[in-house]
Amino acid sequence: MKILLIDFYDSFTFNLKHYLETIHPNVVVIRHDELDDVNFLSGFSHVILSPGPGMPEDKINMFDFIKYCDGKTPLLGICLGMQAIGQYLGGELKNMKDVRHGVSENIVITSGVLFNGLPENITIGLYHSWAIDKIELKYVNATVVTSGTVMAISDPKRKLFGFQFHPESVLSEYGKELLANFLNQE
Repeated sequence: MKILLIDFYDSFTFNLKHYLETIHPNVVVIRHDELDDVNFLSGFSHVILSPGPGMPEDKINMFDFIKYCDGKTPLLGICLGMQAIGQYLGGELKNMKDVRHGVSENIVITSGVLFNGLPENITIGLYHSWAIDKIELKYVNATVVTSGTVMAISDPKRKLFGFQFHPESVLSEYGKELLANFLNQE
């Protein structure tokens, strides 16, 4: 197993790397704008799109990475990365009325292999001001209990997964279990 963590210049990237290394030691971090050939991804068993500032469409290679992995390599998008995967799957982004930075919320889990072995409700840490909207319900795995905001999506057949929340945050329960469940995808 060899894991590629694509960094979109987020302060949480190396926290995420350290979490992943407690599960598997072979984690490589490369900044998104240093990858000029998406075929580089072929050397990895799993790819993770980090959180980051800005909008998915403004990130060099973001949608090329998703297209490359689609159906071939398990891909996990976190926060910004999930927003991009959500758009790729036909959803839209909406600017949230209330910015959610350093806030914990309870989510209800309705489906999804990344939640195997976890309770139906967990607490997660949020750091976002945009959310995925108007995405087909078949992709939605978890939502915020109080607002219904989408917090997790997936299409396991296409090997695409996303968390709007940060599993590596101290505010999130079961972060390592969630990441381990992703690394169990082939």
